[in-house]
Amino acid sequence: MRHTITETALMIERCYEAFQMQMVGCLMHVLEEPAPTSPGARARLGATLQDAQVQILTTIGSTVSLAAEGLVNEAIQSFNPDLSVPNRKTVTKGIEQARIEFMQQVARAASADAMVVTRSMRDFAHQADQAMSVRGASYTGAVVTARMGMDTDFKMFQTDSAGRKWPSALYVKTSARSFLVSTRAETSVYALAQAGVDTAVVRYPNPEHPNHGLQFSITGATPDLPAYPDIRELWHPNSDAYVSKE
Repeated sequence: MRHTITETALMIERCYEAFQMQMVGCLMHVLEEPAPTSPGARARLGATLQDAQVQILTTIGSTVSLAAEGLVNEAIQSFNPDLSVPNRKTVTKGIEQARIEFMQQVARAASADAMVVTRSMRDFAHQADQAMSVRGASYTGAVVTARMGMDTDFKMFQTDSAGRKWPSALYVKTSARSFLVSTRAETSVYALAQAGVDTAVVRYPNPEHPNHGLQFSITGATPDLPAYPDIRELWHPNSDAYVSKE
């Protein structure tokens, strides 16, 4: 299942990178028009960027939802296949809330990156205006000057809650991994708890990992064992950890 999470996150990263390239390509296409700074050209760019955002949110949303559903079903089948319908709904409700929060992160990133492209268009128009007003260039000449002076380094970054800057695509990928890793862990411990099990074990594909085999208490009721809430940080975005009954 680690492979599934990794592949899903990588797929999401690639989709997001394609979205970024699509937006830049749209800008370049508009700038090749005879009147790239006209209100009509700007409106077309804005509409195209909006459509691209809707498309990427739809694509990532369906991809991550399918992966999360698979993780939930696998955890329930592995640890408590007789989990009641109401309890299954409880799991689904919690996962859906986490999915919504993840998608809000993606939406904010996509909107911020679209704004980078929009600002580039504004800077282009400003340079063209400067060329006409200061240098007396014709509109065609001003556009050529603006194209030559255009900054093609589109800095698309996101800042996390700790103040760290990430390339947007990596930020989205890491956020996807965080959601999926958490989905697997949370569903696993919930299914075990509903089956009356309080002790579980942390496992890693690499048996040499220092936390491989760590026993913990799901509810904290078992003495001398760390409680799940206290070791939840083991399931960080890049974690290989998974829950085992033994």
